[in-house]
Amino acid sequence: MAQEALSESEQLARGIVNTALDAFIQMDEHGSVTEWNSQAENIFGWTHAEAIGAKLSDLIIPYVHRDAHTAGLGRFLRSG
Repeated sequence: MAQEALSESEQLARGIVNTALDAFIQMDEHGSVTEWNSQAENIFGWTHAEAIGAKLSDLIIPYVHRDAHTAGLGRFLRSG
């Protein structure tokens, strides 16, 4: 029963993300994209298939800001 409730909750959350009017992007602790909705595709121009597994910084962070982004991510991971 708990597993079924979890599955339903995940489906509900996925439905919200997939129909959101805003871009939704999720990345892991290595900066790799793990979720990319259709609005992210529209806004940033990368398809879901292209984005999943790619470094977020390579997709949407301007080159001149990538070092700062990487440093900020590192600080966040160390301190929360």
